[in-house]
Amino acid sequence: MQLQETVVSIEGHDGKAAFVHCKNDKKIRADLVLVGVGGLPNDQLARSAQLTCTNGIVVDDHGRTSDPDIFAAGDCTSHYNIFAQEWLRLESVQNAQDQAKAAGLAIAGSTGPYASVPRFWSDQYDAKLQTVGLSRNFDRQAIRGSVADGKFSVFYYKQDRLIAVDSISRPGDQMAARRLIAAAISPSPEAVADLSFDFKSLLQATDGAGA
Repeated sequence: MQLQETVVSIEGHDGKAAFVHCKNDKKIRADLVLVGVGGLPNDQLARSAQLTCTNGIVVDDHGRTSDPDIFAAGDCTSHYNIFAQEWLRLESVQNAQDQAKAAGLAIAGSTGPYASVPRFWSDQYDAKLQTVGLSRNFDRQAIRGSVADGKFSVFYYKQDRLIAVDSISRPGDQMAARRLIAAAISPSPEAVADLSFDFKSLLQATDGAGA
């Protein structure tokens, strides 16, 4: 596995990939190259309606666009995410569903702003891959579980604040992490690495305080 590499070109023969050339002059043999570059938001209709668009249709936490009578939700929207603390566009089922709920409530004259912790998942054969939060710009990480056994979680921190957790076949960690991040509770990396440490003690303390 090669991480933190920058690809500069792909070499091929007879229409088939043969090598991937990296910025550091590394040459990696490849029979198949899969390129994941994300998607582009289809905001043509919104632009035609003169709505504000920046990497998607700009919306507030109720799904309201720059025209207060027009709402948008899902992959095509750009919103300020309180957990990432920046404007971004999320391409996930969770975001599409929860953002749509917030927009629907606003249209119906009720309240319920979008404030869900981002989460993603994928089942790959017998492995369950799950992510909660956004790990961009992390400066420290801690591992819980066994990498060798294929059942572990990586906890990401930014300035001592827990911002995301990636898990492979440890759904319990994900359930706890979702509540921890939502409540802005950050167990120490040392506590995370200690399998005898129970996250419930932190969550129960918060529940008892009425948070």
